[in-house]
Amino acid sequence: MQFHLYYLFFSDLTPFKHKEYSLHKNALLKSCPHFLNLNSPYKTGTHTSSCWMYAFAKIPLGIDLELSSRTVPFWKKLSDRFFHSEEKKWAKTQEKFLLLWTRKEAVGKLLGTGLSFPLSSLNTAQEKIKNFPLSNNKEIHLASFIFEEKFFFSLAYFFYDVIGISDISIDVYKPFLNTNFFSYNDLLQENFLWKQQNTLLSIKSATAWPTSWPKLF
Repeated sequence: MQFHLYYLFFSDLTPFKHKEYSLHKNALLKSCPHFLNLNSPYKTGTHTSSCWMYAFAKIPLGIDLELSSRTVPFWKKLSDRFFHSEEKKWAKTQEKFLLLWTRKEAVGKLLGTGLSFPLSSLNTAQEKIKNFPLSNNKEIHLASFIFEEKFFFSLAYFFYDVIGISDISIDVYKPFLNTNFFSYNDLLQENFLWKQQNTLLSIKSATAWPTSWPKLF
């Protein structure tokens, strides 16, 4: 299964500010070649304080992104309250907490519920989630990646007989910009060029992944 992933850093939109994100979102989205592609009818998005990301695919999906160095006050209390007992075994550091949180967010977006369900009932410390009440008996698959060496990125999708986690192919696109000439009018006119590049590193094979971190992903 092929996913098409588009991202940009807000710094690329200088002098635009993050607070103007909502003004740019629709224009940015329309600039993505797969936005109106009938072969990629499903779309989902996420953003942090510095990065915008959207994904397109032929099947439902959910994605989430977090800065790995983000400071989360009271993350231990959040873990105790919202994490499944199996997740708590892994969430011993703030970084592990953030990684697992992106997986929960991704599943919530896949289901279309957000985080409105009892979060402690969902165990994302596994690649495959079976028999989750809100999934309509569909098996949920999860994959997580190190993105641009500083983000945790997680992807959730329903498993179908013709698809396996080993079949995932992710095409990554970054805007081709010359910020000296790029203007908001370019954005509104959808004069926005993307270039393909693959910068995702699977956590399973990441040599920089600390040996003390979970091997499940």
